[in-house]
Amino acid sequence: MGDVSGLLHGKRWSRVAGYTAVDSSAICVVTRMRFGHWWMLLRAYWYFWDLRRRMPKSLESDVRFAFAIESPWVIYSISVWKDIDDIHEFGGMHRHVFAARWAIKHCREIWSTEWALRGTSQRLT
Repeated sequence: MGDVSGLLHGKRWSRVAGYTAVDSSAICVVTRMRFGHWWMLLRAYWYFWDLRRRMPKSLESDVRFAFAIESPWVIYSISVWKDIDDIHEFGGMHRHVFAARWAIKHCREIWSTEWALRGTSQRLT
């Protein structure tokens, strides 16, 4: 596709998309999990709550979390991080590794995606 860096940070991108480019290291991570049984959601929520409760003090002010339910079988974990280093620190926590292995074992489908903040709309207040 070629080099698109000028599209993301330059005026060209700002004019085309109608957004104002920003210099930020913020990252949003979304994980979608589909289980075979509704009762697995209870366990998944417990792991989510437990991870938040055991969050190291060094990360508490650098992350925001949300837990969303799409259906009795599908949930989302949504988090916004200050930077990639915080994601790496959290990803290496023993409790996160344990919860991730549990999810991989019990989910029929699981995926994650990361987005970096590159611009804000004019309506942002």
